[in-house]
Amino acid sequence: MLTSTPTRRPLHIHPTKETAAHTEFQWQGIASDVINLAGSSSGTFVVKGGPGAGRSSFLRDVARAEIMSGTNPDSILFLTASKEAAVQTNRWLLSAIEQGFDNDIAIERVFSGSIARSVHSFAFAVLRHQAAHTPGALAPRLLTGAEHDSLVRDMLREHSERGADIWPERLRSALTTLGFARQLRDFLLRVAERGCTSEELRQYGQGCSRDEWSAAADFYDEYRATARLMGSNALNASELVRAAVDALDSDEELAESLNFDVILIDDSQFFDPLSSELVERFRSRARLTLVASEQSESVFRFRGGSTTYADKLAKTENTIHLSGTKRLAPPVAELAARVADATRHPESLRWAKEIRHQDAERLSDHSAEFGEADVRVLVSPSAEVAAVVDRVRRAHIVDNVQWKDIAVIVRSKSQAAPMRRGLLAAGVPVADDPTEIVLLEQPMVRAILQAVRCAVGEDLTNDELERLVLSPIGGGDPITFRCILRGLRRGFMKVEFDNPVRAAELTAITTTDDEDYGRSVFRAIDALRFILLGGELIDLTENLTAREKDLIMRVRSVIQAGQEAFYGGESVEAILWAVWDAAGLSEALANQSLRGGAVGSMADQHLDAVMSLFDAAGDYVERHPHSTITSFVRFIVEQELPTGARDRRGPVREAVDVSPAHATVGKEWDTVVVAGLQEDVWPSLSETGTIFRQEEFVDFLDRGVEPGRPENRRGRYDDRLAEERRLFLVAVTRARRSLLVTAVGPHVSDDGTVDSDADIRSRFLEELAGDQALASSHGEPDAESSDSADLRALTSSGGSQTQSPLSVLPECEFPRVLSPDSLIAELRRVVESEDSSGHERHHAARQLARLALAAGDAPSRESVITAANPDHWWGVQELSTTKSLHDPETAYFISPSQVERYLECPLEAFLQSVETAGRDTTATLLGTLTHMAAEAMERGVDEGDVRDVFLATVPRLLGTLTWKKHDQIDKWTDMFDRLVEKLHLRYAAVTGHAEVEQVIESRIGQTSSGDDVYVRGKIDRLEISDVGKYYIIDFKTGNQVAKNIPDNPQLKTYQTAVAKSIDPQNTPSSSVSSLSSSRMSEECSADNCLAGAELIYPHKNPRKPTVQDPLTNDDVDAWASQLVDLALVMAGPHFAGSSDSQPDQNSRARSLSRVLVRKSASAPSFTPSNIEDAD
Repeated sequence: MLTSTPTRRPLHIHPTKETAAHTEFQWQGIASDVINLAGSSSGTFVVKGGPGAGRSSFLRDVARAEIMSGTNPDSILFLTASKEAAVQTNRWLLSAIEQGFDNDIAIERVFSGSIARSVHSFAFAVLRHQAAHTPGALAPRLLTGAEHDSLVRDMLREHSERGADIWPERLRSALTTLGFARQLRDFLLRVAERGCTSEELRQYGQGCSRDEWSAAADFYDEYRATARLMGSNALNASELVRAAVDALDSDEELAESLNFDVILIDDSQFFDPLSSELVERFRSRARLTLVASEQSESVFRFRGGSTTYADKLAKTENTIHLSGTKRLAPPVAELAARVADATRHPESLRWAKEIRHQDAERLSDHSAEFGEADVRVLVSPSAEVAAVVDRVRRAHIVDNVQWKDIAVIVRSKSQAAPMRRGLLAAGVPVADDPTEIVLLEQPMVRAILQAVRCAVGEDLTNDELERLVLSPIGGGDPITFRCILRGLRRGFMKVEFDNPVRAAELTAITTTDDEDYGRSVFRAIDALRFILLGGELIDLTENLTAREKDLIMRVRSVIQAGQEAFYGGESVEAILWAVWDAAGLSEALANQSLRGGAVGSMADQHLDAVMSLFDAAGDYVERHPHSTITSFVRFIVEQELPTGARDRRGPVREAVDVSPAHATVGKEWDTVVVAGLQEDVWPSLSETGTIFRQEEFVDFLDRGVEPGRPENRRGRYDDRLAEERRLFLVAVTRARRSLLVTAVGPHVSDDGTVDSDADIRSRFLEELAGDQALASSHGEPDAESSDSADLRALTSSGGSQTQSPLSVLPECEFPRVLSPDSLIAELRRVVESEDSSGHERHHAARQLARLALAAGDAPSRESVITAANPDHWWGVQELSTTKSLHDPETAYFISPSQVERYLECPLEAFLQSVETAGRDTTATLLGTLTHMAAEAMERGVDEGDVRDVFLATVPRLLGTLTWKKHDQIDKWTDMFDRLVEKLHLRYAAVTGHAEVEQVIESRIGQTSSGDDVYVRGKIDRLEISDVGKYYIIDFKTGNQVAKNIPDNPQLKTYQTAVAKSIDPQNTPSSSVSSLSSSRMSEECSADNCLAGAELIYPHKNPRKPTVQDPLTNDDVDAWASQLVDLALVMAGPHFAGSSDSQPDQNSRARSLSRVLVRKSASAPSFTPSNIEDAD
């Protein structure tokens, strides 16, 4: 084996153009001979080398040298594992060769077609070439993953409907599930990749006692028969390569017409056995064959990719070994070497040794630019996102790295979503691969399809209709949507009051009979649907605002455009265009796209999605000429895989790439963040295709491993773990200069205890850190690791893997983010915190003033950063009013139901009163219904009639989902029965008579300023015994039982109000007690007229007594005095908060109250206008 070591070149950190990537390397040894003897060199060579060693660059240099020496480009076969790699290679060759010619004519002659192709593209070209030269043959068509998935699911659905006889009994119930269809499709792909026929698969299933394999073989026969009946030569990716190999074997003229002089195979470790067979069909007739392979980057075993082909060639052919690395900065290279050491594979260990030797000289040169590599463990996922955003923004702003030269790599697509959201929120543009778009997941496409469905007469669910109004087409927001529904409901209530006949007509127009209600009822959402579809309900919409009407008309016009196209007999594409054109979004999105930034990247995503939708429509109509818009919409809705959009690869967009690790092979960036290194996520050791035992099948065919043997499970586990390590190595070696690896670790408290429920960092992180402590998540470097320690000290360890505990950030620490919002927030915290020193507050105030008063070209100084100006801060300005809530012309009034809340936390009670003002919640309405039922029965209405009305009304008031509503109805039915039972007990206990819903307005005292204080409210049930004793009952329809009923403030308030009302000594100044004065006597007082109070809970039977003893005269006076003081508190304008209240995720008032209490703020001691010099 011959070794070639490239001469070291300067490290290029920031290429300003895409063409800057083709730096010419000076190859040595046999590699140099292959290039220098271009046009005459011959033989087969296996090219090996670790990440960044230059395998792809070497093959590109060979291709360029061959073309420059006169070799016909059409005789060069350059195969890559992916279309992205092929596009990059063709761009490189075009630019590199352009520099070697003097006129455009030569360039035109050289590049008459693409030289580099993906293996599937080449297989497609072979079949198309055969079809073009075979009379009557159908041209091949690539079946996209989404189409393949849809076909498999349709067939399985039919199997389920007709009995599923071919499937084992244990699997039949799963046939219609998405997971089963996906695993079956993947299993059949593995079968096709290995050239296995259905008959062979059936025999394997019978011989290995795998009945699911035999069933899959029967399904495979039916699948291929169905595909043939579709009338087109549609092939999936695996079938495409198989068909190409069979065509070459059966058609000698085809094989002879496709001779190649030079064959270059890049990243052959990603090729499955069938792709290797395709290459082998041409290699024997080629003058020069180069096969590049690297075992440490073999990460597609689940797709059948392996290094078997290259390893086999290496045993009989020459090997060119490229040592070291050309693209990795020393700190990145050292961390990559640590990962390579952990793989324990001979090739990886050799590469790690080579780069340590190569970088020793550069590490000793302190004047060179070395890059950076950090490893950080954060305390929470949000802190991790903040750390990633900070690194990305610093790279762009401080290091002047272009957005397109930055990438965030995660293990899976599910981890990418929070990273994307965090980056976009911080103003970072994020790139999308249009070929990986799942159309229905795109907001713009979903809105267009919903509008189309409305136009063709399909019914949208309430949720779908809401999403349409809130979509880019409608441009609404949740608040406006609710206002529209409330406005329609108010309009109906007005019509119902003024014109019941018209109200009945509106109900009939907009609704149908509801099974829960037993009759037609008005729904605002149905009225909105009627209007959007072209109906006129002027009497309902006249109360809407101009903005609300405009939103409705915007959506309505889009739907009407679709209706006109549909009923006019237009084609599928024309109907889609009518809806899109009526939306009027193309120009606005184009302008946003040109502006760039985060908003521009979102506009790009919307436009790409729309283009992909029209591409899909064109392809669908081409395949199904007589298709309708309804069938096309159903086709798109059922797809759950990328649709395989057109690959319109123009200039690379200025946006950060957020990708799963598998999608980054063959790519490189200046700055890379590898995020989400958590155990059970990376490594992901779950078995692939468990239903069909896919891994057993692959091992059985590839390595002859007998299925079902328990000892083989450990081997497969080790294989998966080794591949996950290789995938991690691929991720960290995508960085040229800067690398950050992040994870979330368990929080360690001050006493040393560890949160057992927290995320666990990956074992790979331990191996990566070695004997070094991890970097802090502060914006500044730690004292112990100056600026990531440059990782220069790591080389002194010689790559030792000594383990040490990893440093985890304290819970109070949060990574600084280099963004205006974060900077201003931190400066504000310092200025407003009482814990800050005067020196800190002064300097923070100066920096805020500099931001707020940033001078522009204009003579006057204007605030260009609004958030830094305290004039725009909430909570630090003077109060808008200091007026009390109490009207000085009237008395103070206290509601018994509010007393307890104001005693516990006045601030929370006030916020809750504001939140619920003028709004009846479901719980409030149901409570009112319960009280009305109790009152009706007390007044003599038949219990059966009350029950019927009660149970008919409950479903109308419930706001829960349909699947949950029946349980709620049963709950309230039981509650009513329990209420009747408890009322009967009270009927039997009363010796006199009872009043229900008794209004009480009782004067309880005066304030120090002489204002009267009244208790005003309703007593649910007031029992008066035949001896004049008053017993108070209050119904509680909630589920929570009061904790301390003997001291319950609401019952004490009721008792005090009753006692004061029947006390002849208490003379109201301007109001008369609602209790009859005939009951008053000289002897009446609390001591002898109160019998106590009770809370009744119809929903449950509390374990503890719910009775409060009667108050004495002294108790009444003391409580009345406390209520007088409370009246002043309730009047405001200042409300004190309490930090003792427990958190309640269902109470926004409580959450806000706790935030305000925790915020110890003082007004800033500066304003921008009083600082003369911000410098």
